[in-house]
Amino acid sequence: LKCATIISGIVRKMLKNMCENIVSDNDDISSIIEKLKWMLTATHHLSNKLGLFIDASVKSKNTISKNLNKIFRSSFNNKSIKILEEYERNETKYYYKLCVNNSYFYPYAYFNNPLDIEDSIKKNKDGYVIGFKGYTSDIPLLLYTAYYGLLCHNHFLNHKKKEDKEIILKYATYIINQMNSDGAIIYPIDFALFNQKTPWHSGIAQAIVASFLMRAHLHFPEYNFLEYAEKSINFMLNDEKLQASSNENLPWIEEYPMEKPSLVLNGFMFSIISLIELGGLTEKKKYNDGSHIYLSSLIKSLHRYLYSEGIRHNLYQIKFGNVNYDALHVFLFYHLFHLTQNKLFLKISNQYFCKTDWNLLYQIYGIKDPINRKLSLENYYKNLNFISQSKDA
Repeated sequence: LKCATIISGIVRKMLKNMCENIVSDNDDISSIIEKLKWMLTATHHLSNKLGLFIDASVKSKNTISKNLNKIFRSSFNNKSIKILEEYERNETKYYYKLCVNNSYFYPYAYFNNPLDIEDSIKKNKDGYVIGFKGYTSDIPLLLYTAYYGLLCHNHFLNHKKKEDKEIILKYATYIINQMNSDGAIIYPIDFALFNQKTPWHSGIAQAIVASFLMRAHLHFPEYNFLEYAEKSINFMLNDEKLQASSNENLPWIEEYPMEKPSLVLNGFMFSIISLIELGGLTEKKKYNDGSHIYLSSLIKSLHRYLYSEGIRHNLYQIKFGNVNYDALHVFLFYHLFHLTQNKLFLKISNQYFCKTDWNLLYQIYGIKDPINRKLSLENYYKNLNFISQSKDA
C-alpha cells in the first residue's frame, strides 16, 4: 500500500490521465512490476531508484491495482465532467441553413490555395491528384483527390474565377467514376502503422469525399453529386468494420478499422462534420440523429485527448500528432463550432491555435514567407472568431 501510494502520487502528477487501467486485476506480479516501471520511466524522474523500490516492495497485486485504478479513474472522471458541463452550458444549436447559405466554406484556411500543397502531392497523367508525394500506385487515393477539390472550392469562393469552378466539376466527376456503386472508397495501399492490409476502408475518406461532393452539388445541382455523397456516408454508417466503441463504450467511427479500436480523433471529427453537413443539406432525420449521437460520444471522450502539451492523435498508441495534425485539430474544432455554435469548440480551437508552430508547418510545405503567412492566418482566425460570435452570425 505504501508503494502504491508513492507511485500513484508521482504518476498522477506526471502522466495525468494517460495511465487509466494500465494495471488490471488480471495481471500477475511480474506484469504489474513491468507496467509500473514503464510508467516511471515515462516520467523521466527517479525511474531507477523507484524501479528498485518497486521490486523490493510489491506485496499485493490487488491492493496496488485497485488503488491505482481508483486514482486514475477519478482523474479521468473529473476532467470528463468539466468538459461535459461546459458543453451543456453552451447549448449546441444547428445552423444548417446558415451553412448552406455560406456555400459550405471548408475552414482549413492555413492553405490559401491548391498551389500551397503542390509539392506534397502526386498527379496522374491526366492531371488529377491521386495521392501524396512518393505514392507509388496508379490507383487513386480519393481522400487526397477530394481534399485537393476542397481547396479548389475554397479558392473559387474567395476569387470567383471560372477556371476554379471548372476544376470542381472535373474533380467531382472523376471521384464518382472511381467510387464503388455502394459508395465504398477503397484504400489501395497497406498501412503497417495501424495494421491495415489492402483493400480496406476508412471513415475519414468516406467523410472528406462526401464533404467535397456536397459542395460540388451546391455549384452544380443538375449533376448527381449529392446522391454519391449520401452513398459515401451511408457506407460509412453501415460498414461494420468502421463502427467501434470508445473507451466510454460509446459509438465511434474508425479511421483505421482494427480489432482493438484505434480511436483516431481527427478521423472521427471529419466523420461527424460530414454527417452534420449532410443532415443540413438533405434535412434527413437519420443523418441529423446520427450526428447528435456521435457528437455526444466525441464530447464524452475529449478528456482522453486534450493535454496541456497538445492533442493526442489516437488511443492505440501513446503519442501526440505532428505539427500537421496540430493545425488540423485547430480547424476541426473551429469547424464544429461553426456548425453547432457551441462555444466549447471555439475555446478548444483558440487554446491550441496558440500552441501550434505555424512557422514550422509552412516551412515543411515549402511555403514562402511563412512569418507573414502566419500573421495573415492569425488575423484571419481572429476575424472568424469575431464574426462567429457576432449577433449577425
